[in-house]
Amino acid sequence: MLLTIPQTREFLGGVSESFVYGLIADGDLPTVDIARRSARKSKTRIPRKALEEWLESRTTTPKKNRKNGGVPR
Repeated sequence: MLLTIPQTREFLGGVSESFVYGLIADGDLPTVDIARRSARKSKTRIPRKALEEWLESRTTTPKKNRKNGGVPR
């Protein structure tokens, strides 16, 4: 499934469009241009699987707190 920029924003919790374009510019998110070669404007889409993989790579596990018996606050 391919997501538009607005769909990607919502998937990421309502971040700004510039944040999404920054991820693309930095090479963090791959894109697919679905426009015809003769089109004047691109139609950028982001593969949902790539977005999910990026999120998974950014997910951290809370470290155990020794003072409270390992229970995260």
